Amino acid sequence: MVYKVRMGVVGSVGTIGRRHVQEITELDSTDLVGVQDVNQAKANLQANELGIKQYKNLEDLLDDSKIDAISIATPHPSHHRIALKAFQARKHVLSEKPISQSPSLAKEMVESAEAAGVVLGVVFQNRLRPELVWMKEMVQKGAIGRIYRTSLVCHHYRAQGYYNSAPWRGTWLGEGGGVLMNQAPHALDIFQWLGGMPSAVQGTVANLIHDIEVEDSATAVVEYVDGGMGLIHCDTVQAPTLNKLEMWGDK
Repeated sequence: MVYKVRMGVVGSVGTIGRRHVQEITELDSTDLVGVQDVNQAKANLQANELGIKQYKNLEDLLDDSKIDAISIATPHPSHHRIALKAFQARKHVLSEKPISQSPSLAKEMVESAEAAGVVLGVVFQNRLRPELVWMKEMVQKGAIGRIYRTSLVCHHYRAQGYYNSAPWRGTWLGEGGGVLMNQAPHALDIFQWLGGMPSAVQGTVANLIHDIEVEDSATAVVEYVDGGMGLIHCDTVQAPTLNKLEMWGDK
């Protein structure tokens, strides 16, 4: 008999939250116990449609012994706070990207999970794409030899209306950054997953066309321990949406 992880979704009625709810209900390895969202009216409708529980607040969800783990699908400024409360309740956590707004907050989340003896995961689903799994295997087997050059270009165009749609978007307090924090994490994750973690980074950011506090364009040159080099450019300026990753090896 396969044990099913009993889950609750926090932030269940948003665009990403609804996707989490859908995927959890469709998986053979998970059971969706309940949902919680600050929009209680919509969460109540959602729960009634699915025949599950709706919790009035996060504390009620975390107090439920029938829940093993939570999925955090809220705006990322709240990830840190929600996760720490979940760890105190000995709940496992799957958090949407980015894990938090700063390295120090992310580190505290990791250390708190370890101290509580629970699992903390971050949603980087692109690592499961068949073509990327194949690429990872080729790199690990040394099929292209030593990687001496990498290149990533990612365009995730956003109109000004996107940033105007929520007060936290495009702000330092609400997001902690722009394209590097919100739109580019998946591409950056695959870049370092395949090409390796750089040992040094030199970069620059700019706000080219949007009326926001944070960057809508970023470019960096990276160096690797073995002497390899790479180039990264990410923006929300240019359309259409495009991710292009290239690697050169000595074979």
